[in-house]
Amino acid sequence: MDCKVHMETTVSRPVLSPTHINATASETFTVLQQRMRIVEEQTSSLRDDLIMLDFGEKRRMQPLLKRN
Repeated sequence: MDCKVHMETTVSRPVLSPTHINATASETFTVLQQRMRIVEEQTSSLRDDLIMLDFGEKRRMQPLLKRN
């Protein structure tokens, strides 16, 4: 089975910051929401890559089995 997984060596993301130093609570909240969305997307992508590489349930259960 030929599995091709796209692995990026460099993570680049847009800079998200309030428009000025004395940002309002609303601006700060918006930036935080955008950052959280990016993190969720990256986490989902990483999870998908790990599943494709077979780092799913079997790998997660191995440390538990070794302890017994």
